[in-house]
Amino acid sequence: MSGIIAGQHTSSLTLVSASYADPVTNLGTIDVTASGPALYAASSWSVVNLGTIIGENTSGSSGIRLAGGGSVVNGASGLIEGYFAVTLGAGGYVSNASGGTIDGYAIGVLGMTAASTVINRGAIIGANASLSGSAGIFLTGGGYVSNAASGTISGALGVYGVASAAALGLVNDGQIAGTQADGVQFGVLGAGSAFVSNASGAGIYGSSVGVRSGGVPLTILNAGSIIGKNFIGVWLESGGTLTNEAGGTVAGYSGFDGGPSAASTIVNAGQLLGGFQDIILVGGGYVSNASTGTIFAAGDAIYAPGSFGGGGIRATTVINAGTIEGTNGSGIDMFVGGFVSNTALALISGGNACRDDRQCGRHQLLQRGRTIRRRRTHQRGGRHDRRCRKRLRWG
Repeated sequence: MSGIIAGQHTSSLTLVSASYADPVTNLGTIDVTASGPALYAASSWSVVNLGTIIGENTSGSSGIRLAGGGSVVNGASGLIEGYFAVTLGAGGYVSNASGGTIDGYAIGVLGMTAASTVINRGAIIGANASLSGSAGIFLTGGGYVSNAASGTISGALGVYGVASAAALGLVNDGQIAGTQADGVQFGVLGAGSAFVSNASGAGIYGSSVGVRSGGVPLTILNAGSIIGKNFIGVWLESGGTLTNEAGGTVAGYSGFDGGPSAASTIVNAGQLLGGFQDIILVGGGYVSNASTGTIFAAGDAIYAPGSFGGGGIRATTVINAGTIEGTNGSGIDMFVGGFVSNTALALISGGNACRDDRQCGRHQLLQRGRTIRRRRTHQRGGRHDRRCRKRLRWG
């Protein structure tokens, strides 16, 4: 019984107690040409890789597959490849050192059934971005991901996680990219929970959405960058909380979208930017914009339909001490009324600086700063509404 794998191997190795110790360390090269895992254990096992482990790129093949779960530690010189580079069949633990590479043709790390923890300081890749479901990390039983400042995680999806009555968490100090879809996508059912923390200097990029969640409210703390290039920066389908600190940036075609099933809370001291609309609160909610905060969109800066999508009528509250600007739309547009407080030296600016489309009598504005309505005529209901043609200033 040996705790060391050395030399060259072109056939799959199976870890059994009669032949290998637990934990086992690979110092050699396992490079198989047949489908299936390059290194396999039916039961829980611990593997340390300081060499090279390469499985085939055929569907279902893995570099390392631990069917019963376990742990994989990939060292600074380690390389693990396969259709799924690392598969944990019953959850477990993966650590990838700085300089280490876990490169899956479809998925870098696949955690199944139970919770998995992934600690990354190197590179975790789902290389074939054209494959549906390709991801750097794909967790089906919940778990936790920590990506250090030296770490990169990439795939069609950067990090994907689902859980049932369990927790999902991400702490990012490095770079995460979803090159064809979302940077981070979480879904939690039942009594679970979910959070994302993105540190100063860190980045989460999605070709579609930066961070997306559903099932339960998601909590996001951002001091870095969250970008949804072609769609939404942060999309909370089931509501939640976004805290964007000074120096933090959230941007997309829409910067933020809160779903209809629950209210959302935004506390902003950084930049929230939308190419079309910035903050969309379909289910209503609360927005606090600090003196250092900017909420900007080419259309409406804050758009709050409140009852759209069958989620029930929920008004919106906005407390502004910074800048809210919708250059070609409204600074704030509310369908079902709400409350706006604009403090001294603060600015709300747009075609309709502060507009309530449905229940004007239920809209309250506490004005100390400036609210600017630019000269513009709005077409609505087959007639021109000229209430906002007059330029008004308060403060």
